[in-house]
Amino acid sequence: MLLSLISNCYARFVVEKNSLTVTSPEKIKGTHDSAIGNFGIPQYGGSMAGVVVYPEENQKACKSFDDFWISFKSKPGSLPTFVLVDRGDVETNECLENNGGCWQDKTVNLTACRV
Repeated sequence: MLLSLISNCYARFVVEKNSLTVTSPEKIKGTHDSAIGNFGIPQYGGSMAGVVVYPEENQKACKSFDDFWISFKSKPGSLPTFVLVDRGDVETNECLENNGGCWQDKTVNLTACRV
C-alpha cells in the first residue's frame, strides 16, 4: 500500500555550454569553450557586464585567495567582478577538497567558486 502512494520522479542535470571571447591579454586572447554557472534561473538571450579577472597566482583556486592577499570583491555601486579559474584535474581530484571557497563536481567536470 505504501508503494502505491509514492509517485515516480525523473530529473536531469544539464550543463549549459557556451563560449567566452577574450580580447586581452594577448597570451589568452581567443574564443574558449566554457560552461555557464548562473546558479539560478537561466536568462536565455541575456548578457552580463562586469570586470573579468584571471588571477596571476592560485589560478586553480586550490587555496583561499586570502592566502595570497587578493580580493575580488566589487565596490558598492560598481560592476560585479567575474573571476576565471582553471579547473583542477578531475582524474586526480586536484583541488577537489580545498578551502578556497571553490567546489568541484567530478561527475560533470565543473568547478565553481564564491568570492
